[in-house]
Amino acid sequence: MDEFCDICYAGQDGIPGPWNPLFPSCGTGSGLPLGRVWIRGDLSGQIIVNGNHLTAQNPEAYWTGEVQVGVDPLNAECPLITMATDAPVPDLAPQYTRPSVEVGGGAVGLPPFYLFDEDCDPVNSAGPVLLNSEFNNEPNSPVAPRGLTLRLYGPVRTNADPADSDPSLRQPVRVWMLHFGSNPPPPSEVTKYVTVTVKRGSESGQSREIEVIGNGSWSFGDGKYRIEPVLSGSNRLFCDAVNGAPSVKDFDYEFELISDCNRDGQPDSPQDREICRGSCPCPADWDGSGGPDGDDIGAFFNDWQSGAADADCSGGVDGDDIGVFFHYWQLGGC
Repeated sequence: MDEFCDICYAGQDGIPGPWNPLFPSCGTGSGLPLGRVWIRGDLSGQIIVNGNHLTAQNPEAYWTGEVQVGVDPLNAECPLITMATDAPVPDLAPQYTRPSVEVGGGAVGLPPFYLFDEDCDPVNSAGPVLLNSEFNNEPNSPVAPRGLTLRLYGPVRTNADPADSDPSLRQPVRVWMLHFGSNPPPPSEVTKYVTVTVKRGSESGQSREIEVIGNGSWSFGDGKYRIEPVLSGSNRLFCDAVNGAPSVKDFDYEFELISDCNRDGQPDSPQDREICRGSCPCPADWDGSGGPDGDDIGAFFNDWQSGAADADCSGGVDGDDIGVFFHYWQLGGC
């Protein structure tokens, strides 16, 4: 909030206060704890509704008033934007969809904090797509690295130690590679191949952001992936600056990586695929039955999970092998 912020609320007895004569009355006289916060300028910081994390009722029931931002240029007594539980989209609280850039960069959060889909980069609801050469973050790659920035409605933190002796406790999110086909195998966890930047332990400051990018030790293949928060244990992702530090609201952030096997910063063409494959045997008929079919998927993943599916002849088994196998399997051969 800023110096041009007015706060008016009604307590359990319905008596409004603190009182600002320039601020319209918000006393309801009904005994309900309704109120308003008006930021007469940009909302560049953070507002947390129910920071005490009262739980006597549904958490969303604690957002009962209005959060207003800006001043209507046609009427100085009215706000420009009003977020409320009865406001129209994109200002319908608590999961309003107006991007933070439109209110000054800040946000209003009600714990446990939801993922702010429209504030993520890339936007979650748009089906984020990146080149795998960007996300891989490989050393000496000619392609500039690009990761994902997930943002929630409020600040988040974790006590996960990236140097923990147990690799499963190092990150506050889990990353999964999704598989497809008529009878797809379960998703494969690839969290150990990413770097996660988030406020940890007693690190100073607050942030709504979680940044995820490949750590350069593994090549992610083309395909779809999902990011989920850890909600329990020492590495859980929790709401910062909230009494009791509750875990965040569960979410799914799904994204897609497109193959750039020659690392030219562009999606691969069929010709690029062939050049990258070179003299490597065609992987489509993985089980050698005489033609590609559903059995090849199961055979391939059994080998991939055991480290014996170097479909692209790179000398190792990684996510690229899955992308190469499915590319030629769907084509019906090479």
